[in-house]
Amino acid sequence: VIGIVINKQAPLSAVPVPLSQATAGSYNIDAVAEKVNALVERINSATPTGTDDEKRRQFFALNREIDMMDREIDILDDRLEFDYMSDILSWGDYIVLERKLDALENLLDRAEKGLERRFGMDD
Repeated sequence: VIGIVINKQAPLSAVPVPLSQATAGSYNIDAVAEKVNALVERINSATPTGTDDEKRRQFFALNREIDMMDREIDILDDRLEFDYMSDILSWGDYIVLERKLDALENLLDRAEKGLERRFGMDD
């Protein structure tokens, strides 16, 4: 998704604006944060139940979701880096957004470690 802001002075045309002039919402970091927080809540409330096989399936299902969310964050991180290197994003904006993504990755990592402890698994 390319960040485009409509230039109100140029009717009937969309003029690309450097994302450093647009909002951080152009990168959907808030939407990613909501997904991460929802996943972390589910992980933190997960309790191993059933047979050993069922417990393993519960663990791996949640672990797979963590991996998918981590990939989504990595893709967004790559986009930030590319946009900075392409002079679309300022250094200051890049650092702020990068730190937000790092915080989300750390949150996922802590949730994954807790999941591993609760289920007695180490992936």
